[in-house]
Amino acid sequence: MAMRVHRSEGGVSLIEVLVALAIMSFVAVGIIAGIFTSVKSNELSRKIISAESLARAELDYVKSIKNTEAWYLDSWNLPLWSYTVAKSPLPSTPPRWDSTHTGLPDGYDGYSVTCSANSLPTTHIAYDANIQIIRVTVYLNNAQVFQIETNRTK
Repeated sequence: MAMRVHRSEGGVSLIEVLVALAIMSFVAVGIIAGIFTSVKSNELSRKIISAESLARAELDYVKSIKNTEAWYLDSWNLPLWSYTVAKSPLPSTPPRWDSTHTGLPDGYDGYSVTCSANSLPTTHIAYDANIQIIRVTVYLNNAQVFQIETNRTK
């Protein structure tokens, strides 16, 4: 005797399986994209936080200098200087008043910090030699990551 198949005993069709797989694939791609975005965002945040920490430390260092060399005057009698500190093997050019200030702490591979000072313009043709604009710029692998600027008085 031959077996008869009733419609109620039919099982899952191929179309239903394919639709379910397509839906699961879209969900999986969305989850993977979310994880990837989260990882990239974390990495960028870590770089920015490290750069800000370096910039603030360098700014504190410069503000603590009382040496008159930090108030070096250029040919127009204006304060002007610049220096770079970096994690070895990147090149450093220490400030003229502190030849030992050449490197960054461990854990900052690829980072370099450039610090510069200029006089504060009081008008479009005059400058106040008693006020410096201090700018600290942090680079990671030669790409600018962070910059901070402030003033200091003599």
